[in-house]
Amino acid sequence: AKFVVALKPGTWVRLDGMIAGSPDVDQDGVIGSADVAGVLSAWGENCCYADVNCDGLVEMMDLVLVLGAIPGE
Repeated sequence: AKFVVALKPGTWVRLDGMIAGSPDVDQDGVIGSADVAGVLSAWGENCCYADVNCDGLVEMMDLVLVLGAIPGE
């Protein structure tokens, strides 16, 4: 994911947590079965960590995005 911020000199920004939209749901640096499990465990919820496509709901497209990002698949 690409993240761009334009700031004026002297402006400070603090970024914490994960950037929404990452198929690395568990943020361990590896996309795999744990990320699939994270999506499935949050299925139907509106939590941010498993809402990979940032549409406000964890559902099929989020699962498809994680499955498609698994190396070798």
